[in-house]
Amino acid sequence: MKSSDDDAIIIPRRGKHENLLPRTGIILVNPKEAALGHSLVVERGGEIRGFPHSKLSVNAGRNCVAGPAVGSPIAAMVVEKLIALGVDRIFMLSWCGALSPDLKIGDVVIGGNPLSGEGTSHYYRTGVAAAPSPRLSNMLLQWASDKGLEPVSGRIWSTDAPYRESRTLLQKLQREENVIGVDMEYSAICSVCTFRSIEFAALFLVSDELLGEKWKPGFKDPRFQKINKRLTQSFVSEDIFAEE
Repeated sequence: MKSSDDDAIIIPRRGKHENLLPRTGIILVNPKEAALGHSLVVERGGEIRGFPHSKLSVNAGRNCVAGPAVGSPIAAMVVEKLIALGVDRIFMLSWCGALSPDLKIGDVVIGGNPLSGEGTSHYYRTGVAAAPSPRLSNMLLQWASDKGLEPVSGRIWSTDAPYRESRTLLQKLQREENVIGVDMEYSAICSVCTFRSIEFAALFLVSDELLGEKWKPGFKDPRFQKINKRLTQSFVSEDIFAEE
Protein backbone atom coordinates (compact mmCIF):
# COMPACT_ATOMS: atom_id res chain seq x y z
CA MET A 1 0.00 0.00 0.00
CA LYS A 2 1.27 3.44 -0.88
CA SER A 3 1.00 6.06 1.83
CA SER A 4 2.87 8.76 3.67
CA ASP A 5 4.81 7.67 6.73
CA ASP A 6 2.93 8.45 9.92
CA ASP A 7 2.35 7.07 13.38
CA ALA A 8 -1.25 5.98 12.90
CA ILE A 9 -2.29 3.41 15.49
CA ILE A 10 -4.65 1.39 13.27
CA ILE A 11 -3.44 0.58 9.76
CA PRO A 12 -5.83 -0.83 7.14
CA ARG A 13 -4.57 -4.29 6.28
CA ARG A 14 -5.41 -7.40 4.31
CA GLY A 15 -6.56 -10.09 6.74
CA LYS A 16 -4.99 -13.54 6.83
CA HIS A 17 -7.93 -15.18 5.07
CA GLU A 18 -8.90 -12.30 2.78
CA ASN A 19 -8.34 -12.74 -0.95
CA LEU A 20 -7.02 -9.96 -3.12
CA LEU A 21 -9.53 -8.02 -5.20
CA PRO A 22 -9.47 -7.02 -8.87
CA ARG A 23 -7.62 -3.76 -9.45
CA THR A 24 -10.77 -1.81 -10.33
CA GLY A 25 -13.17 -0.92 -7.56
CA ILE A 26 -16.63 0.58 -7.99
CA ILE A 27 -18.34 2.39 -5.13
CA LEU A 28 -22.11 2.66 -5.32
CA VAL A 29 -22.83 5.13 -2.53
CA ASN A 30 -26.57 4.83 -2.10
CA PRO A 31 -28.32 1.71 -0.71
CA LYS A 32 -30.78 1.00 -3.53
CA GLU A 33 -28.13 1.31 -6.24
CA ALA A 34 -25.67 -0.77 -4.21
CA ALA A 35 -28.25 -3.54 -3.85
CA LEU A 36 -28.87 -3.52 -7.60
CA GLY A 37 -25.16 -3.53 -8.35
CA HIS A 38 -24.45 -6.49 -6.08
CA SER A 39 -27.35 -8.46 -7.55
CA LEU A 40 -26.03 -7.83 -11.06
CA VAL A 41 -22.56 -9.06 -10.10
CA VAL A 42 -24.04 -12.27 -8.71
CA GLU A 43 -26.17 -12.74 -11.85
CA ARG A 44 -22.98 -12.48 -13.92
CA GLY A 45 -21.33 -15.27 -11.92
CA GLY A 46 -19.69 -13.15 -9.25
CA GLU A 47 -19.72 -13.67 -5.51
CA ILE A 48 -20.57 -11.81 -2.33
CA ARG A 49 -17.76 -11.54 0.23
CA GLY A 50 -17.66 -10.36 3.78
CA PHE A 51 -16.71 -6.70 4.09
CA PRO A 52 -16.67 -4.31 7.06
CA HIS A 53 -19.18 -1.45 7.25
CA SER A 54 -20.63 -2.17 3.81
CA LYS A 55 -21.15 -4.98 1.31
CA LEU A 56 -18.77 -6.32 -1.31
CA SER A 57 -19.35 -8.27 -4.51
CA VAL A 58 -16.58 -9.50 -6.77
CA ASN A 59 -16.77 -10.05 -10.50
CA ALA A 60 -13.57 -12.06 -10.83
CA GLY A 61 -11.11 -10.72 -13.39
CA ARG A 62 -13.20 -7.59 -13.96
CA ASN A 63 -13.98 -5.48 -10.92
CA CYS A 64 -15.41 -5.39 -7.43
CA VAL A 65 -18.40 -3.42 -6.18
CA ALA A 66 -18.64 -1.89 -2.71
CA GLY A 67 -21.56 -0.09 -1.14
CA PRO A 68 -23.55 1.42 0.28
CA ALA A 69 -21.12 3.95 1.72
CA VAL A 70 -23.16 6.93 2.89
CA GLY A 71 -21.25 9.73 4.62
CA SER A 72 -17.58 10.59 4.63
CA PRO A 73 -16.37 8.44 7.56
CA ILE A 74 -17.90 5.24 6.21
CA ALA A 75 -16.87 6.06 2.64
CA ALA A 76 -13.27 6.60 3.77
CA MET A 77 -13.22 3.30 5.66
CA VAL A 78 -14.62 1.45 2.66
CA VAL A 79 -12.00 2.98 0.37
CA GLU A 80 -9.17 2.21 2.79
CA LYS A 81 -10.18 -1.46 2.92
CA LEU A 82 -10.50 -1.71 -0.87
CA ILE A 83 -6.99 -0.32 -1.23
CA ALA A 84 -5.64 -2.71 1.41
CA LEU A 85 -7.07 -5.58 -0.65
CA GLY A 86 -5.33 -4.52 -3.86
CA VAL A 87 -7.63 -2.01 -5.56
CA ASP A 88 -5.66 0.77 -7.22
CA ARG A 89 -8.29 2.60 -9.26
CA ILE A 90 -11.75 3.52 -8.04
CA PHE A 91 -14.86 4.80 -9.77
CA MET A 92 -17.73 6.22 -7.73
CA LEU A 93 -21.35 6.59 -8.77
CA SER A 94 -23.50 8.85 -6.63
CA TRP A 95 -25.98 11.73 -6.59
CA CYS A 96 -25.46 15.43 -6.05
CA GLY A 97 -27.60 18.45 -5.40
CA ALA A 98 -27.25 21.16 -8.04
CA LEU A 99 -25.90 24.61 -7.19
CA SER A 100 -25.53 25.76 -10.79
CA PRO A 101 -28.63 27.24 -12.46
CA ASP A 102 -27.55 25.38 -15.59
CA LEU A 103 -27.94 21.98 -13.92
CA LYS A 104 -31.27 20.23 -13.76
CA ILE A 105 -32.53 16.99 -12.22
CA GLY A 106 -31.26 14.06 -14.27
CA ASP A 107 -28.14 15.85 -15.53
CA VAL A 108 -24.72 14.22 -15.20
CA VAL A 109 -21.69 15.76 -13.49
CA ILE A 110 -18.10 14.54 -13.46
CA GLY A 111 -16.48 15.55 -10.19
CA GLY A 112 -13.77 18.20 -10.44
CA ASN A 113 -11.70 19.64 -7.60
CA PRO A 114 -13.29 18.86 -4.24
CA LEU A 115 -14.13 21.29 -1.46
CA SER A 116 -14.45 19.80 1.99
CA GLY A 117 -17.25 20.71 4.34
CA GLU A 118 -16.86 17.38 6.14
CA GLY A 119 -14.58 16.26 8.95
CA THR A 120 -12.68 13.34 7.42
CA SER A 121 -10.48 15.01 4.81
CA HIS A 122 -8.56 17.01 7.41
CA TYR A 123 -6.86 13.83 8.59
CA TYR A 124 -5.61 12.90 5.11
CA ARG A 125 -3.80 16.12 4.28
CA THR A 126 -0.53 15.90 2.40
CA GLY A 127 1.58 18.44 0.56
CA VAL A 128 -0.53 17.74 -2.53
CA ALA A 129 -4.06 19.11 -2.93
CA ALA A 130 -6.69 16.37 -3.00
CA ALA A 131 -8.03 15.88 -6.51
CA PRO A 132 -9.51 13.20 -8.76
CA SER A 133 -7.46 11.46 -11.42
CA PRO A 134 -7.50 13.47 -14.67
CA ARG A 135 -7.16 10.23 -16.64
CA LEU A 136 -10.13 8.51 -15.04
CA SER A 137 -12.19 11.70 -15.05
CA ASN A 138 -11.60 12.10 -18.77
CA MET A 139 -12.59 8.48 -19.28
CA LEU A 140 -15.89 9.12 -17.48
CA LEU A 141 -16.46 12.33 -19.40
CA GLN A 142 -15.97 10.61 -22.74
CA TRP A 143 -18.02 7.59 -21.70
CA ALA A 144 -20.97 9.71 -20.60
CA SER A 145 -20.72 11.85 -23.74
CA ASP A 146 -20.81 8.76 -25.91
CA LYS A 147 -24.07 7.83 -24.20
CA GLY A 148 -25.59 11.18 -25.07
CA LEU A 149 -25.77 12.32 -21.44
CA GLU A 150 -24.09 15.73 -22.04
CA PRO A 151 -21.95 15.63 -18.87
CA VAL A 152 -20.32 18.68 -17.33
CA SER A 153 -17.33 18.81 -15.01
CA GLY A 154 -17.21 20.93 -11.91
CA ARG A 155 -16.34 21.44 -8.30
CA ILE A 156 -18.19 19.42 -5.66
CA TRP A 157 -18.64 20.44 -2.02
CA SER A 158 -19.12 17.62 0.49
CA THR A 159 -20.96 18.06 3.77
CA ASP A 160 -21.61 15.98 6.88
CA ALA A 161 -24.81 17.88 7.67
CA PRO A 162 -27.30 17.89 4.78
CA TYR A 163 -30.04 19.25 7.02
CA ARG A 164 -27.91 22.28 7.92
CA GLU A 165 -27.26 23.62 4.42
CA SER A 166 -28.32 27.24 4.34
CA ARG A 167 -29.26 29.12 1.20
CA THR A 168 -26.76 31.85 2.14
CA LEU A 169 -23.91 29.35 2.45
CA LEU A 170 -24.74 27.55 -0.77
CA GLN A 171 -25.00 30.79 -2.71
CA LYS A 172 -21.60 31.81 -1.35
CA LEU A 173 -20.06 28.48 -2.35
CA GLN A 174 -21.49 28.80 -5.84
CA ARG A 175 -20.44 32.43 -6.22
CA GLU A 176 -17.01 32.44 -4.58
CA GLU A 177 -15.78 28.84 -4.90
CA ASN A 178 -17.35 27.88 -8.25
CA VAL A 179 -19.10 24.91 -6.63
CA ILE A 180 -21.72 23.35 -8.89
CA GLY A 181 -22.79 20.36 -6.80
CA VAL A 182 -23.19 19.10 -3.23
CA ASP A 183 -22.76 15.58 -1.86
CA MET A 184 -21.57 13.89 1.34
CA GLU A 185 -18.59 11.70 0.34
CA TYR A 186 -16.62 13.05 -2.61
CA SER A 187 -14.05 15.29 -0.92
CA ALA A 188 -13.22 12.61 1.65
CA ILE A 189 -12.68 9.91 -0.98
CA CYS A 190 -10.56 12.30 -3.03
CA SER A 191 -8.47 12.94 0.07
CA VAL A 192 -8.01 9.27 0.90
CA CYS A 193 -7.08 8.38 -2.68
CA THR A 194 -4.65 11.28 -2.98
CA PHE A 195 -3.07 10.28 0.34
CA ARG A 196 -2.73 6.67 -0.81
CA SER A 197 -1.67 7.54 -4.41
CA ILE A 198 -4.72 5.81 -5.89
CA GLU A 199 -6.58 6.87 -9.04
CA PHE A 200 -10.16 7.97 -8.40
CA ALA A 201 -12.98 9.59 -10.34
CA ALA A 202 -16.68 10.10 -9.76
CA LEU A 203 -19.83 10.53 -11.77
CA PHE A 204 -22.87 12.19 -10.21
CA LEU A 205 -26.49 12.24 -11.23
CA VAL A 206 -28.25 15.45 -10.22
CA SER A 207 -30.96 14.40 -7.78
CA ASP A 208 -32.23 17.78 -6.61
CA GLU A 209 -31.93 21.51 -7.20
CA LEU A 210 -30.93 23.62 -4.20
CA LEU A 211 -30.71 27.26 -5.20
CA GLY A 212 -34.24 28.10 -6.30
CA GLU A 213 -36.86 29.76 -4.13
CA LYS A 214 -37.71 26.29 -2.84
CA TRP A 215 -35.81 23.03 -2.68
CA LYS A 216 -36.69 20.91 -5.70
CA PRO A 217 -36.20 17.17 -5.07
CA GLY A 218 -36.16 14.85 -8.05
CA PHE A 219 -35.70 11.44 -6.50
CA LYS A 220 -39.09 10.24 -7.78
CA ASP A 221 -38.79 11.88 -11.18
CA PRO A 222 -39.23 9.18 -13.91
CA ARG A 223 -36.34 10.53 -15.99
CA PHE A 224 -34.06 10.57 -12.95
CA GLN A 225 -34.99 7.02 -12.00
CA LYS A 226 -34.50 5.75 -15.56
CA ILE A 227 -31.04 7.29 -15.93
CA ASN A 228 -30.09 6.24 -12.41
CA LYS A 229 -30.84 2.57 -13.09
CA ARG A 230 -29.10 2.70 -16.46
CA LEU A 231 -25.96 4.21 -14.94
CA THR A 232 -25.85 1.64 -12.15
CA GLN A 233 -26.15 -1.24 -14.60
CA SER A 234 -23.46 0.26 -16.85
CA PHE A 235 -20.99 0.84 -14.02
CA VAL A 236 -21.17 -2.79 -13.02
CA SER A 237 -21.10 -4.36 -16.48
CA GLU A 238 -19.28 -2.23 -19.07
CA ASP A 239 -15.66 -2.60 -20.12
CA ILE A 240 -14.56 0.86 -19.02
CA PHE A 241 -15.15 -0.29 -15.43
CA ALA A 242 -13.30 -3.58 -15.83
CA GLU A 243 -9.80 -4.42 -14.69
CA GLU A 244 -7.14 -3.06 -17.04
